[in-house]
Amino acid sequence: MFNVIILGLLIVNITSVCICIYTVYNILRNLQKYGSKFNVFLIITTVITYGFFHIMFLTLSLIIHISEFTNVLFWKLSVISSLIGLGFLLVIHSFVKEYKKIQTLPLLIYSILFGLSLGTMFSADSIQFKITKNEISNYKSNDFSKVNYIFNQSTGIFVSFTLLFVIGYLLYLTISIYFTAKEKSVSKRLLINSVLFSLSIFIYILYIFLQLFLFLALYIIFIFIDFIGVCYILVKKPELFLLLTNKIYYIHIYHKSGILLYSYQFEKVKKETDAASWGNILIGINYILSEFTSLEEHIDSFQTKEAEIIVNYNEEFGFAVLIITNQKNVFLNKIVLNFMEDFKNQYKKELTEIQDLNKIINVSEFSETIPLIKKNFALFLQ
Repeated sequence: MFNVIILGLLIVNITSVCICIYTVYNILRNLQKYGSKFNVFLIITTVITYGFFHIMFLTLSLIIHISEFTNVLFWKLSVISSLIGLGFLLVIHSFVKEYKKIQTLPLLIYSILFGLSLGTMFSADSIQFKITKNEISNYKSNDFSKVNYIFNQSTGIFVSFTLLFVIGYLLYLTISIYFTAKEKSVSKRLLINSVLFSLSIFIYILYIFLQLFLFLALYIIFIFIDFIGVCYILVKKPELFLLLTNKIYYIHIYHKSGILLYSYQFEKVKKETDAASWGNILIGINYILSEFTSLEEHIDSFQTKEAEIIVNYNEEFGFAVLIITNQKNVFLNKIVLNFMEDFKNQYKKELTEIQDLNKIINVSEFSETIPLIKKNFALFLQ
């Protein structure tokens, strides 16, 4: 008969699988809310490798007993999947700190440590299965507190060093994000989550060396709770991820003549990106081309070393909105289109009057655009 601990492990296993499937389904159904396709790939891969495979193999290695080889294989797969998931987690946090900028040295160090850890696990005695019972059921262990997985010296050291590096680098990234992020409430949540997650990893390291059932039980509880919390945020508040990764530097609104109607600066950009200069050049070129080509042939985006420039046109009223951002995505484009609709509705009279290129444009008529920016770009305002 199953005891309470085995029942608890089964609940953890089944619940984790269901939550993982539900989370991935929601992400795929609402791709635009999570930013670029690469962001989606990183999030889904992390959820599957750590939340699905790691927890599943970890609990299976404790619940059932088919053979010593099979149980050790399950345990090794749980370790490998966790290290893979942690690697993707570090990349995500690195992107949150600075989009598209991955620090080469930390990634190289982690890759080396991961490779060494993986290499040691090919040894036959890298991890050994131990149980302090005389008889074992073919399908279950009645008391998993008597089951132990012993790491040999080299495997234990390399896996532990890899996990310690994850703790150190993860905390460094989240602390850096906290002090640089404009939205402290969101970055504070990320920091607290990283501290709790780091604590669970440290508990696992203690289990590797001390082999006490208490540490393994605490580790399973911590990662299960953390996994539920992260998935809840991903499903219910996906905009939090965009808020931390997506930055808007400038928004410019141009008349079809190339005259700047309104400009707003969200945050500073590097000197290499002179927003006004890029805007005048790009809009001027597109207006000339629009005289001879169809709307589909307009240039709608332009990429520099430091930023992406996105252009959306309104042919009916002859204006264009230019956004300078660090990443182009469907979610941002939807916000821009909503903003353009509001801008058109608010200034329909003024925009109609300046359709004649010979008419003098008074840009002060568009000075009350800030409420529209606050309405549509609230996530990106400081």
